[in-house]
Amino acid sequence: MAKWQKSPPELITAFDAAIAQEPAAERRQMFGYPCALVNGNMAFGLHEDRVIARLPDEAAARPCIVLGRRMKAYAAIGSGEALARGAMRRWVARAVAFTATLPPKAPKAQAAGAARARVAATTRTAGTATKQVTKQPATRRKTR
Repeated sequence: MAKWQKSPPELITAFDAAIAQEPAAERRQMFGYPCALVNGNMAFGLHEDRVIARLPDEAAARPCIVLGRRMKAYAAIGSGEALARGAMRRWVARAVAFTATLPPKAPKAQAAGAARARVAATTRTAGTATKQVTKQPATRRKTR
């Protein structure tokens, strides 16, 4: 696996300045890179020296490819060095506005608990009892 390069400090500073203007955005780290989440959904972030934004309308023209895989609905805006602070601010605003229209994601702990509850409810409604299976020792077959 190729080793990722860290984002340049100037790019991180510009990112922080841009998301500071968005009260709905929550700054987090994802895979060691800064990103902005809105209602638990990633809206905007950095990867190496690139800026990534959740903008499905731009994704076709500017596909975002990480580790050889295309990230659906995300656009690679370009290298951060080429973006002026004002341009980054506009991209952040667009990505945050779009991501705010998506349904909110439950926090991981709540999502895991909800998944366990769904499985338990399904098991109860199906009328099947859960039984413990013990492994029986293998028997050898006699040969003549």
